[in-house]
Amino acid sequence: VDALKQLGVNSGDELLVHSDISPMTDRDTNLKSVLDNVLESLTSSLGPDGTLVAPTFNYDFCGGQPYDHVRSKSQVGLFSEWVRTRPTAIRSFHPIFSFAGIGTGTNKLLTARSNSSFGQGSVFENMFDSNTKILFLDVSFEACTFVHFVEQRVGIEYRYLKTFTGEVTRDARTWTDSFYFFVRPLNQLVDTYFGRLETRLLESGDMNAVEFNGSKLLLTSANKIFATASAMIAESKYSLLRHPPSPMES
Repeated sequence: VDALKQLGVNSGDELLVHSDISPMTDRDTNLKSVLDNVLESLTSSLGPDGTLVAPTFNYDFCGGQPYDHVRSKSQVGLFSEWVRTRPTAIRSFHPIFSFAGIGTGTNKLLTARSNSSFGQGSVFENMFDSNTKILFLDVSFEACTFVHFVEQRVGIEYRYLKTFTGEVTRDARTWTDSFYFFVRPLNQLVDTYFGRLETRLLESGDMNAVEFNGSKLLLTSANKIFATASAMIAESKYSLLRHPPSPMES
């Protein structure tokens, strides 16, 4: 809690958490107690008026598998699945890029108004409009999927909108629907790299960093990422890639 306060997490905040809690566990640690302690630390830091959100992304729909809003698990970490399964959690509806949240702002943040992954009406747009804070809890800044919202909004050339259609189930109703994902082309090597963005955010003071018990915590916000990333793209269109796209070898 002290580390989160030092980082800039305040009571009443809306906070998106990307995490990897595996370094906090070992063979002698009860996993449930670790998950509970992390969740309690975050919710107590946010207070009764705060909102905690975790990504609960699942990519099976892209491979033709049906999506069940209740049963399809998060594929992006133990803590995100722990948040999803809490009794008070609310999950946004999207078969690829869903989020689970606890707290007063969940309805505002997690109500998607379209079937877009990163575009207009998406949860990512809600977070941009609300300037949600984004915490990286012992996980690489490369986990920052909000950057794809920036890429789609400014219109980069190395991704395109692809439609995925399949079976979805929600509230005891099953139907076929289409969802839109800003993807990399399969015939090009597009190597995503956010290292330059991370460095600029840290050097400008738009992202804070704290070391805690061997773990690294980073905190920034949706608007700060948008402003810095879009400026970098304007300076050099491949700023968020390791190198310019190249044809894939056959």
